Amino acid sequence: MKGLREIVLIHDLRRQGLSISAIARKVGSDRKTVRKYLEQGLEAPSYGPRPLQGSVLDPYRVYLTERVRTFPDLSGRRLLREIKSMGYGAMSLVIPSLPPRFWIGSYTTPSSSRSKGPATDCAVIPT
Repeated sequence: MKGLREIVLIHDLRRQGLSISAIARKVGSDRKTVRKYLEQGLEAPSYGPRPLQGSVLDPYRVYLTERVRTFPDLSGRRLLREIKSMGYGAMSLVIPSLPPRFWIGSYTTPSSSRSKGPATDCAVIPT
């Protein structure tokens, strides 16, 4: 998606008489993209909120929360085994906001993009 500055540039170059191909080369976009913005006019791009997506853990969230509340020392592998017997079909289990004692594995990022805060706030429990 182009910003308003690029859209204005596209329209300005068109008014100067440049072809769509020449504009595309100049702004570094595909010709179809340039054509799209020329047809749309000078409207600023509008972004709406993304729709919320459910998690594969949603059907098991109440069960997992209750199990951890009742037995705080249960391992993630044990919880995974329990919900697999209930029909959970994924290969690993991502449990957000559980204490580190449940973290068996975790997602890691390269050190250049890692924030100063905690490494992760979820546990990934492989099967």
